[in-house]
Formats: sequence, structure tokens, C-alpha cells
Amino acid sequence: MRRLFTLLMLAALFGAFTVAVSAQKKCGKKEDDEKYEQTFRNATDKTITVKVIDENCNEHPVTIKSGKAGKYESVYSGYLFVADIGGETKEFTAAYSNYVITIGAHESDDHRESFLQTVNHIRQGNNLSPMEFDDKLNQAAQWFADLLAKYEADSAGHDAVAAGGSEYASMQDVGQRATHFGWKEKTGVAEVVAGDNLLNLPKGAIGGGFALGWSSSTTHYAPFFDIGEQKFNRVGFGIAPSKKTKDKYYAVAVFGTVE
Repeated sequence: MRRLFTLLMLAALFGAFTVAVSAQKKCGKKEDDEKYEQTFRNATDKTITVKVIDENCNEHPVTIKSGKAGKYESVYSGYLFVADIGGETKEFTAAYSNYVITIGAHESDDHRESFLQTVNHIRQGNNLSPMEFDDKLNQAAQWFADLLAKYEADSAGHDAVAAGGSEYASMQDVGQRATHFGWKEKTGVAEVVAGDNLLNLPKGAIGGGFALGWSSSTTHYAPFFDIGEQKFNRVGFGIAPSKKTKDKYYAVAVFGTVE
């Protein structure tokens, strides 16, 4: 089994300045010759610059806007990733197989709070108004997250029948699920789903980690950034641990609009 390597988690900071984060390795002492692509995801409300220091002590800055992701293509598995915040050094560990460093996901004992605060950090950094939770959408999201976790239905997409069978036909799509829990707004709803281990995050930042993963992806980002005809101002979030796989979670977010 490959040796664990150190990753960073930087708490969200506020202000109108750019934050610099160092990601460095003990120069000339790499632990593995294999290089890989490292992704940095920014959940703060500002632009950050990650500084990757290579085995020859050369610095490679990666600038990442709020709510986006940046990549550095040539990182050894033995790098030591360190965040220096006002003179205080923070380090976090993750399995070798995880190549994503999340910077700024809000930490809370409540996964929903972690999710919403991270979403609104990202929206603030993009000059967008904050979203609010809707209890009906929370229930719809949690119901589907529980179903996905029960069957470990990674390939089900947004389809409850594909996840659990024909007995869920009346709850098959997100519109049916939202209506079942009392959502009566005339505008449509949107949904994002995911199943992941998120090994690079502390337990208190898992909700925020899903928010950042969706918002910095190339396929699920639109509801987070008011892209498209419908601008969402309400959201529901559900999360459930896998019944079969240790440390794996299924998460669902459902978006709606209250006029």
C-alpha cells in the first residue's frame, strides 16, 4: 500500500485580497518517482494563488477564482502540502489515490450547514446573492440520498427506479419527489447527485466538499452560478453514508425558485 501524503485544507477567509497558499515538498527528497496531476478547488469567497514548490525548489503559482478549480500537472506523491495562514501552518492527510485538494470548505457538525455556507461563500465570491434552504427540498434531497446509499446505486443518475426498482415509480424523477414533499412552486426544479469518499476532507467539511465538487465540475455547476434561464434561490441538501463502503457518502442537492 502506498504511503499516505499530506494535503491541505484552508479555512474560509474573508476580505478583498488574494490568499496565497504554499504546497511544498522537502527539496531533493522525493518519496516516489511517479508524477500525477493535482487539482486544487477553491471554496473561499476570493481568488487564491496556490504555490507548488517542486523537488528542485522552483515555485509554480496556480491562480484559482472563487468556486473554481485549478490544476498542476507535475506533482510527486511525496510532496508536503502546507497552508501558511498568518504564520500558522495547517496540514491534512489523505490516501494516495486522492488527487484533489479542497481549499475553504466550511466546517460544521451539521453537513447541511457545511454545504449551504460553502455554496454561499462561492456565490459571494461571484457577486451573487445567497441561497436559502427550503425544508421541502431538503426532504426530497434526503429521501433520494438515502435510496442511493441503500442500494449503492452509483449508475442510477437521477432515476429512483434505476436505483431501487419499480416500487419507486411514483418517485422516479426529481419533480415527482419535490411534489411528494409539498413543493408547489410553478417553476421547475433541478438536481445534482454524487457518491464519493472525499478522503481529503475532515468529517465536518463533507457537505461543503460536495458543494465545491459540483460547482467546480464541468457538468453540474450551472445552478450554483445563476447560469441559464432559471435563477435558483432555494436549495435542499441530503447526504447519507453508504451501506456497503466505508467512508463513502451519497449526496443530493435539489434547487428551486420562490418568486
